Amino acid sequence: MDSQEEPTVVCSNCDRAIAESKSFLHEAYCFRNIIRCSKCNEPINKNEVDAHDKENHNLVPCKYCRKDFEAKVLGNHVENCPEKPKFCQFCKCEISSEEYLDHIYQCGSRTRQCTFCNKSILVRGTVGHFEWMTDVYRP
Repeated sequence: MDSQEEPTVVCSNCDRAIAESKSFLHEAYCFRNIIRCSKCNEPINKNEVDAHDKENHNLVPCKYCRKDFEAKVLGNHVENCPEKPKFCQFCKCEISSEEYLDHIYQCGSRTRQCTFCNKSILVRGTVGHFEWMTDVYRP
């Protein structure tokens, strides 16, 4: 028995591919119950317009920059927001974007004592110093 897929047609209302044998019934249902969103042109159930608007088109402020974004794009914005705090590589504190460069300079300018040579080294030079020291003391 040869199992071939039935030919499909694209619904002129919702743009979905529908089995050709079911297209008449689908379109009859679709034109009665499915409309296009006026904002994003997505096909949505007539009874779910309010829920669709709330989920996708309500404006929600970014917690970092306070600019309003549609709910559906807010997550992507928050991840890439220029005002998003950054973590200091030296003290692991969360620092606002506007204070970050000054903080890194000051925080990295502190000194620590090297456990190998007992010299005071800048925090921002710790990694390089330890790498150099482990190479020097490697047998």
